[in-house]
Amino acid sequence: MSSDLKFRRLAGSRQAVIDTFAGLVQAVGLPEPLWIATACPVEGLHCDKKFLSGLDSDHNGRVRVEELREAVRWTAKLLADHGGVNSGSETLQLNALSKEGERFKGIASLILETIGAPARDAISLEQVRKAQDVFRERGLAGEGAVSLERLAGHPVLETAKLLLPAMTPHANRYGQASFTADNLSAFREEWTKAGEHLSRRNAVFTWGDGSLAIAGDILALDAPVRDFFALCRLARVGAGAAAKWNVFTGEGGPEAWVRALPVAPPRHEVELRRSELVDGPHRAALERIFIAAKTAVISASQWDELTARAQAVADWQAAVESSPVLQLRLKYPDLDLQALDELEKLRASDESIAGKVKSIDELESLILRQRWLLGFANNFIAMPHLYMPEKSALFEWGRLVIAGRELRFSVLVTDRAAHIKQVDEGTMFVAYARVQEKSGGGEFEIAAPLTAGTSNGVAVGKRGVFYDRDGKEYDAVIVHVVRHPVSLWEAAISPYTRIGKFITSKIESWASSGEKTLDSRLETGYQSAASAKAPAEPVAGGGAGAMAGAGLALAAIGSSFAFIANQLKSMTLLDLVNVVMGLVLIISGPAALLGWLKLRRRNLAIVLEGSGWALNDRLLLSRELGYVFTRRPRPPAGSEITGDALSGPLRDYIAKTPNELRVSPFGAGVRAFWIILALAVILLWQYRSVIWPGK
Repeated sequence: MSSDLKFRRLAGSRQAVIDTFAGLVQAVGLPEPLWIATACPVEGLHCDKKFLSGLDSDHNGRVRVEELREAVRWTAKLLADHGGVNSGSETLQLNALSKEGERFKGIASLILETIGAPARDAISLEQVRKAQDVFRERGLAGEGAVSLERLAGHPVLETAKLLLPAMTPHANRYGQASFTADNLSAFREEWTKAGEHLSRRNAVFTWGDGSLAIAGDILALDAPVRDFFALCRLARVGAGAAAKWNVFTGEGGPEAWVRALPVAPPRHEVELRRSELVDGPHRAALERIFIAAKTAVISASQWDELTARAQAVADWQAAVESSPVLQLRLKYPDLDLQALDELEKLRASDESIAGKVKSIDELESLILRQRWLLGFANNFIAMPHLYMPEKSALFEWGRLVIAGRELRFSVLVTDRAAHIKQVDEGTMFVAYARVQEKSGGGEFEIAAPLTAGTSNGVAVGKRGVFYDRDGKEYDAVIVHVVRHPVSLWEAAISPYTRIGKFITSKIESWASSGEKTLDSRLETGYQSAASAKAPAEPVAGGGAGAMAGAGLALAAIGSSFAFIANQLKSMTLLDLVNVVMGLVLIISGPAALLGWLKLRRRNLAIVLEGSGWALNDRLLLSRELGYVFTRRPRPPAGSEITGDALSGPLRDYIAKTPNELRVSPFGAGVRAFWIILALAVILLWQYRSVIWPGK
C-alpha cells in the first residue's frame, strides 16, 4: 500500500509525522507495531474528560488502537473540510460538514434557538454545552423519563412530589430522580395491592386500636410463658421442676433471683392464672394480656391462638412499614391518581425528543474530536511533544521543584507499587512525590525522573513544590526513590561514596562500641570502689587487656606506615602520580563504564508503562534531553554575584561582642591546631627525599 506519510527519528524511535488530519487518516491505517502506543489509561491525560469518555467506547478506562481508529473514521465521515481539526478549533463551521453530517445543521439551529443566540453558520462547544444545561434545567432527558424539574409550574407537581418517593428509584442522564414507564406501571399495581392490604386491617386488629401494643406484649412474652408451660408439664411428672423453681441456689442477689422467677408457680393443670402471677418483670404486660383476652385463665392452646393473632398483627404492620406505597395510601387514602395519566403523557413527550438529545450529544462529540483528536494522536501514534521543550505531552503532569532542581517531566501514579516494580527494571533515577493542595485538599502522587546533574539531596522526606500544567502550586514531599546514576560523574565517584559511607559507619560503630565499653568499665570501677573491694583477678578484656590490644594495634599501624614510607622513598614524584592515577582507574573505571552503559539505555517508556501505557518502542533519553527534563536555572544574564555578604559583618560583630565561648590564640583548640601543624612539618621534613627527589 503506497502512502505519502512521513516518518522521523526522535531520540532513536521512528515516529510518524502527523501534522494534519489527512496525515492522521493515513497514520491510523499503519500496522499496530508502527504505533508508539497501543493502549493507554484514560486517567492521567490532560484533555477534555468527555472526549476521553467518547474514545473509550467500552468504558474500561483504557483507549485502544481500534477505538482511536473508529473515532478517526467517524470524524472523517462527517467532515468534508478538515481545517477545524488541523487547528484544533472548538468552533464547528457548519459548511465543513459532509453530506452525511448535514443532519447536524438542524440540531445546531435548535441549539442556537434554545439559548437565544442569533442564527449563524457556526456553532461552538460552549454553545452546545449551554444548550445541554438548559435541557438539564428543564429535565429534558430524551429517555422517556419525567423528573420534578420537568414539572416545574405544572399542576401535577405537588402530587408528583408525594408519588415519586414511593416509586422504584430511577435517575435520568442528568442524575435527576424521574418517573418512567416501568415505575409508573409498578406503582399502579402496588397501589391496588395496598388497598387490599389496608382493607384487611379490621379483620387482623381483633383487639381494636390497641392491637399493636397487645400483639407486642404477647410476642415479647412468648418465650417466658412457654417456659412456664414446660415447667407445669415437668411438675406433673415430678421431674426437675423443684430444681428449676429453687432460684435461690443460683448466683446473683435478690434482683437476679426475681428476674429468674417463672411468670407464675408451676401447677399440674398446665395453665396460667391471672390470680397467681408472680410479682416479677413480666406481670404488668401479662395483666394487660389477660384484660385484652377477657379471661382469668390461659391454657397452652389458648396461648397458641393468642400468639398466632399477635403474629398476624405484627406481619400486617411490618408490611406497612416496609412499603412506601402502603404508607402513602394509609396517609392519603383519597389521593387523586389522575396525575399518573398526566405523568404518562409527559413521559411519552420526553421519549419523543430522544433523537434530538442524542444528536446534541453527537454534535458535542464531533466538536470535541475536532478539538482534540489530532493532539491525542500525537501522544499515542507518535509522541513528538515529549521532546519539544516549548510543548507538553498530554500525559505530562507538571514540574517538581526540589533540592535546587526543576524536574520538568512527571506522570500521574495511581499504583505506586506497580509503578516501582516497572521502573526498577530500568536504569533511570526516578523520584516519587506525594503532592497535596496547600489548603489541605486532595492529594495525588507523581513520578519524576532526575535526568541531569547529580542526585545529591533528592531523598525520601525531602520537601519541595509542584506546579501543574496550569501553574497551580502544591506542596510536595518525596516518598520513594529508585536510584540509578544520573550522570557519568556520579557513576565514576560512586565507589568512593560507598567507601566513605562504609568507613564512616565503621568509625561510628567503633566509637559507639568504645563509649559503651568505657561506660561499662567506669561503672565496674565505681561499683568496686563503692564496695571497697578490688577484683581478685583482672577481668578478661579489662584495662591490661585493652592496653595490650592498643599496643598491638599501634605496632601494626606503625609497621604499615613504615612499609609505605620505605616504598615511597624509592619512588619519584612521577611514579607517585602514576600510582594514584592507576588506583583511580582501577576503582573508578568499571563503575564509570557501567554507569555509561546505563546512561545510554535510559528509557522514558518505563515511566509511562508503569502508569499503564502499552508502548511498542523505546523513548530513549539522550544526554541533551536530560538537560531539558532536569534544570538548575542560572541567574539572569548581567546579574552581579558578589562574595559572601555575611562574612565581614559577622567578623565585626564577633570581634565587638563579649562571648566567653570564644577562645584566645592560646586556647585549647588553637593549641591543638599548632600541635597538628608541627607534626605535619616534621613528617614532611622526614620524608623530604621521597616528596622532593634529588633535594
